[in-house]
Amino acid sequence: MDKQIFSQLQTIKGISGVSMLDDMGATLKTTLKDSQLNEVAGFLAGISSLLEKDLKLGKPSKIVLKSPTDDSVIIHISNDNSAIALFAPHKLASSIISSKIERIIGVYGTT
Repeated sequence: MDKQIFSQLQTIKGISGVSMLDDMGATLKTTLKDSQLNEVAGFLAGISSLLEKDLKLGKPSKIVLKSPTDDSVIIHISNDNSAIALFAPHKLASSIISSKIERIIGVYGTT
């Protein structure tokens, strides 16, 4: 993912942070200062491999973890299993954020 796309993702209104993750869920680049949030995002991104290979459920293109009180995490997974994670307040609809992400990076993202 290039710097321009990363910068565009940061402009989505209402988000509190953006993280770029590799195929193992390790943080490559982030705007977050809270390392625990990055760990959660990495764990969720890593689940995609488990779902696809071990459980034979197919590869997810998106994982959303919604919280009733804290920020929600929206993970978009690209074809090469790298991922982008956006953090947004629980009141902000994940479908709105997801459609904005998809307009910027495409349905399966780019690297």
